[in-house]
Amino acid sequence: MNRDIDGRSASYYLTDGIDLRTNMEYMLHNYGHHILLRKNYQIHCTCYTEDIYKDGRTSCPYCMGTGKVNRIEKHLARKVFTVGDRSMFDSLADAPHSVTMVDFYKVYFHHYVMPNSQDIIYEVSWDEDNNVVALIAEYVIIRSVPMRGDRGRIEYWIAHVHTRPFGKQIRGAMIRKLSTDNIDLTYPDARVQYDLLWQT
Repeated sequence: MNRDIDGRSASYYLTDGIDLRTNMEYMLHNYGHHILLRKNYQIHCTCYTEDIYKDGRTSCPYCMGTGKVNRIEKHLARKVFTVGDRSMFDSLADAPHSVTMVDFYKVYFHHYVMPNSQDIIYEVSWDEDNNVVALIAEYVIIRSVPMRGDRGRIEYWIAHVHTRPFGKQIRGAMIRKLSTDNIDLTYPDARVQYDLLWQT
Protein backbone atom coordinates (compact mmCIF):
# COMPACT_ATOMS: atom_id res chain seq x y z
CA MET A 1 0.00 0.00 0.00
CA ASN A 2 1.29 3.45 -0.87
CA ARG A 3 1.95 5.44 2.31
CA ASP A 4 2.94 9.01 3.07
CA ILE A 5 6.03 9.95 5.11
CA ASP A 6 3.97 9.94 8.34
CA GLY A 7 2.92 6.32 7.74
CA ARG A 8 -0.69 7.02 6.77
CA SER A 9 -2.10 5.50 3.61
CA ALA A 10 -2.31 7.78 0.58
CA SER A 11 -6.12 7.54 0.61
CA TYR A 12 -6.16 9.34 3.99
CA TYR A 13 -5.06 12.57 2.26
CA LEU A 14 -7.53 12.56 -0.61
CA THR A 15 -9.30 15.90 -1.15
CA ASP A 16 -12.86 15.34 -2.40
CA GLY A 17 -11.69 11.92 -3.58
CA ILE A 18 -8.75 13.41 -5.53
CA ASP A 19 -5.05 12.80 -4.87
CA LEU A 20 -3.74 16.33 -5.52
CA ARG A 21 -0.07 15.35 -5.26
CA THR A 22 -0.49 12.69 -7.93
CA ASN A 23 -2.36 15.14 -10.18
CA MET A 24 0.39 17.73 -9.75
CA GLU A 25 3.01 15.09 -10.49
CA TYR A 26 1.22 14.28 -13.74
CA MET A 27 0.96 17.95 -14.74
CA LEU A 28 4.59 18.75 -14.01
CA HIS A 29 5.96 15.67 -15.76
CA ASN A 30 3.80 16.19 -18.84
CA TYR A 31 3.58 19.98 -19.11
CA GLY A 32 6.40 21.28 -16.92
CA HIS A 33 10.04 22.07 -17.54
CA HIS A 34 13.23 22.15 -15.54
CA ILE A 35 14.16 25.47 -13.95
CA LEU A 36 16.85 26.61 -11.55
CA LEU A 37 15.56 27.91 -8.21
CA ARG A 38 17.95 30.24 -6.45
CA LYS A 39 17.14 30.10 -2.75
CA ASN A 40 18.29 33.32 -1.13
CA TYR A 41 19.13 33.26 2.54
CA GLN A 42 18.86 36.35 4.73
CA ILE A 43 22.63 36.76 4.87
CA HIS A 44 24.16 39.62 2.89
CA CYS A 45 26.87 38.99 0.32
CA THR A 46 30.04 41.08 0.63
CA CYS A 47 28.94 43.12 -2.42
CA TYR A 48 25.59 44.18 -0.89
CA THR A 49 24.91 47.93 -0.71
CA GLU A 50 22.28 49.87 1.21
CA ASP A 51 21.20 51.99 -1.74
CA ILE A 52 17.66 52.54 -3.03
CA TYR A 53 17.57 49.13 -4.74
CA LYS A 54 19.12 47.20 -1.82
CA ASP A 55 20.77 44.78 -4.23
CA GLY A 56 24.18 43.30 -4.80
CA ARG A 57 26.64 44.07 -7.59
CA THR A 58 25.24 42.75 -10.90
CA SER A 59 28.56 41.22 -11.92
CA CYS A 60 29.19 39.49 -8.57
CA PRO A 61 30.03 35.80 -9.28
CA TYR A 62 28.89 34.71 -5.82
CA CYS A 63 25.37 36.14 -5.53
CA MET A 64 24.74 37.17 -9.20
CA GLY A 65 23.38 40.52 -8.10
CA THR A 66 20.93 39.30 -5.46
CA GLY A 67 23.03 40.63 -2.58
CA LYS A 68 22.31 37.49 -0.55
CA VAL A 69 24.04 34.17 0.14
CA ASN A 70 22.25 31.49 -1.85
CA ARG A 71 21.92 27.92 -3.10
CA ILE A 72 20.78 26.81 -6.57
CA GLU A 73 18.37 23.87 -6.94
CA LYS A 74 17.01 22.17 -10.06
CA HIS A 75 13.24 21.51 -10.12
CA LEU A 76 10.35 20.77 -12.42
CA ALA A 77 7.89 23.68 -12.63
CA ARG A 78 4.86 24.84 -14.59
CA LYS A 79 4.56 28.55 -15.42
CA VAL A 80 1.27 30.24 -16.36
CA PHE A 81 0.60 33.88 -17.23
CA THR A 82 -1.34 35.86 -14.61
CA VAL A 83 -4.07 38.34 -15.55
CA GLY A 84 -6.21 40.21 -13.00
CA ASP A 85 -5.17 38.09 -10.03
CA ARG A 86 -6.22 39.89 -6.83
CA SER A 87 -3.63 38.10 -4.69
CA MET A 88 -0.91 39.29 -7.06
CA PHE A 89 -2.00 42.92 -6.73
CA ASP A 90 -2.11 42.54 -2.94
CA SER A 91 1.49 41.29 -3.07
CA LEU A 92 2.53 44.40 -4.97
CA ALA A 93 1.25 46.87 -2.38
CA ASP A 94 4.76 47.80 -1.23
CA ALA A 95 6.64 47.11 -4.48
CA PRO A 96 8.63 49.81 -6.32
CA HIS A 97 6.78 51.59 -9.14
CA SER A 98 9.12 50.08 -11.74
CA VAL A 99 7.93 46.58 -10.81
CA THR A 100 4.45 47.31 -12.13
CA MET A 101 5.89 47.51 -15.67
CA VAL A 102 6.97 43.85 -15.83
CA ASP A 103 5.11 40.59 -16.54
CA PHE A 104 3.57 38.42 -13.84
CA TYR A 105 3.17 34.65 -13.64
CA LYS A 106 2.19 31.83 -11.34
CA VAL A 107 4.67 28.98 -11.04
CA TYR A 108 3.61 25.55 -9.73
CA PHE A 109 6.01 23.30 -7.80
CA HIS A 110 6.03 19.89 -6.10
CA HIS A 111 5.06 19.79 -2.43
CA TYR A 112 8.65 19.45 -1.18
CA VAL A 113 10.19 22.48 -2.94
CA MET A 114 9.30 25.23 -0.41
CA PRO A 115 9.99 28.36 -2.49
CA ASN A 116 10.21 31.63 -0.56
CA SER A 117 9.65 35.32 -1.20
CA GLN A 118 12.72 36.92 -2.86
CA ASP A 119 13.97 33.58 -4.22
CA ILE A 120 14.81 33.77 -7.93
CA ILE A 121 13.76 31.44 -10.74
CA TYR A 122 16.05 31.08 -13.76
CA GLU A 123 14.49 29.72 -16.95
CA VAL A 124 17.33 28.18 -18.89
CA SER A 125 17.89 25.98 -21.93
CA TRP A 126 19.70 22.66 -21.51
CA ASP A 127 21.87 20.50 -23.75
CA GLU A 128 21.57 16.72 -24.12
CA ASP A 129 23.82 16.20 -21.09
CA ASN A 130 21.65 18.43 -18.86
CA ASN A 131 24.19 21.25 -18.83
CA VAL A 132 22.94 24.85 -18.84
CA VAL A 133 23.25 26.42 -22.29
CA ALA A 134 21.63 29.84 -21.92
CA LEU A 135 19.54 32.03 -19.62
CA ILE A 136 16.11 32.63 -21.17
CA ALA A 137 14.38 34.61 -18.43
CA GLU A 138 14.50 35.22 -14.70
CA TYR A 139 11.79 35.91 -12.16
CA VAL A 140 11.63 37.13 -8.58
CA ILE A 141 9.19 35.38 -6.26
CA ILE A 142 6.87 37.97 -4.71
CA ARG A 143 4.70 35.59 -2.74
CA SER A 144 4.76 31.84 -2.12
CA VAL A 145 1.66 29.88 -1.08
CA PRO A 146 1.52 26.26 0.18
CA MET A 147 -1.67 24.68 -1.21
CA ARG A 148 -3.06 22.32 1.40
CA GLY A 149 -5.61 19.52 1.12
CA ASP A 150 -8.52 18.76 3.45
CA ARG A 151 -6.20 17.13 6.02
CA GLY A 152 -3.78 20.07 6.10
CA ARG A 153 -0.97 18.37 4.20
CA ILE A 154 0.87 20.51 1.61
CA GLU A 155 -0.11 19.12 -1.80
CA TYR A 156 1.84 21.59 -3.99
CA TRP A 157 3.22 25.14 -4.03
CA ILE A 158 2.25 28.21 -6.04
CA ALA A 159 4.76 31.04 -6.41
CA HIS A 160 3.65 34.47 -7.66
CA VAL A 161 6.54 35.93 -9.65
CA HIS A 162 7.48 38.92 -11.80
CA THR A 163 10.21 39.22 -14.41
CA ARG A 164 13.61 40.55 -13.42
CA PRO A 165 14.72 42.53 -16.48
CA PHE A 166 17.92 44.25 -15.33
CA GLY A 167 21.41 42.77 -15.73
CA LYS A 168 20.23 39.69 -17.63
CA GLN A 169 23.16 39.68 -20.06
CA ILE A 170 25.78 39.65 -17.31
CA ARG A 171 23.97 37.03 -15.23
CA GLY A 172 23.39 34.92 -18.35
CA ALA A 173 27.14 34.67 -18.84
CA MET A 174 27.55 33.52 -15.23
CA ILE A 175 24.66 31.04 -15.48
CA ARG A 176 26.33 29.34 -18.45
CA LYS A 177 29.35 28.62 -16.26
CA LEU A 178 27.27 26.57 -13.81
CA SER A 179 28.01 22.85 -13.61
CA THR A 180 26.52 19.98 -11.62
CA ASP A 181 28.96 20.93 -8.85
CA ASN A 182 27.08 24.23 -8.40
CA ILE A 183 23.51 22.88 -8.62
CA ASP A 184 21.65 20.83 -6.00
CA LEU A 185 20.39 17.73 -7.87
CA THR A 186 19.23 15.78 -4.81
CA TYR A 187 15.51 16.42 -5.37
CA PRO A 188 13.47 13.62 -7.02
CA ASP A 189 12.47 15.64 -10.09
CA ALA A 190 15.98 17.01 -10.79
CA ARG A 191 16.92 14.01 -12.96
CA VAL A 192 13.56 13.39 -14.61
CA GLN A 193 13.92 12.81 -18.36
CA TYR A 194 11.41 14.37 -20.74
CA ASP A 195 11.22 15.62 -24.33
CA LEU A 196 9.58 19.02 -23.97
CA LEU A 197 11.01 21.90 -25.99
CA TRP A 198 11.18 25.51 -24.85
CA GLN A 199 8.55 27.86 -26.18
CA THR A 200 9.95 31.42 -26.25
